Amino acid sequence: MLSILQTRIGFTLKNSNHKKLEQFNRASFMLALPLILFFGINFGLAQDDNEDKDRYKPFNTGGHLKNMHIWHGFVVHPGAMFATHLEYNSKNEKFTLGVWGGAGFTTTDVIHKDSGQNVRANYKEVSIYALYRLSDRFFAEAVSHNNYTGVEERGDKLNYWSYDKTQGYNFVDINFGYNVTPNTLLYLATIIGGGSGDYEIQPDGSLKNSWTHYFEVKARCGKLTITNYPYLPVVHGPS
Repeated sequence: MLSILQTRIGFTLKNSNHKKLEQFNRASFMLALPLILFFGINFGLAQDDNEDKDRYKPFNTGGHLKNMHIWHGFVVHPGAMFATHLEYNSKNEKFTLGVWGGAGFTTTDVIHKDSGQNVRANYKEVSIYALYRLSDRFFAEAVSHNNYTGVEERGDKLNYWSYDKTQGYNFVDINFGYNVTPNTLLYLATIIGGGSGDYEIQPDGSLKNSWTHYFEVKARCGKLTITNYPYLPVVHGPS
């Protein structure tokens, strides 16, 4: 196996100067993440290592340890965490539906809205994503990010599936990717709704989406097997 060199260049464009996406650090996932871990790990143990590699496998799962979690250039969690995913892939390899979950081994500080005191909160997040490959090179993806870290710790009521702009922990983005070469991906993402503080306050008090955009160029060199990681799949012929 040759050494692998991976280069990622990304930047964010935002039309609003009012709020940054620091609220990605606030979310907590109480119920779904244990289920993801349970079913994901058990499904992984049930896989037969000796089965034919060409056999269709509708489900796949995986997990890995990270020293921190960065998303689109923003530090979501600054400490060690565990991430896992469970996904379904159609037989024609065009459609993917998956769930990604992450939990921190370390805590982060949040400010209680009434006392003003710093309180500790564990990082917990779940995201649901759907991807469709329009061709061997081009794909479109929608992701619902649900990060609940510190919501209750700071004194707010937790609403698991609310996409109110002011809550800041549930939001949706639309992503497009194009493989210039099998190992070079152009990736564009735009937040279209929900929280994350991605809005401008109008003179009449109404809220207007800021439409934060993120663009990335991802290149890989060396001999490796390219897999579809959540949020950043590489499409190269039949995936």
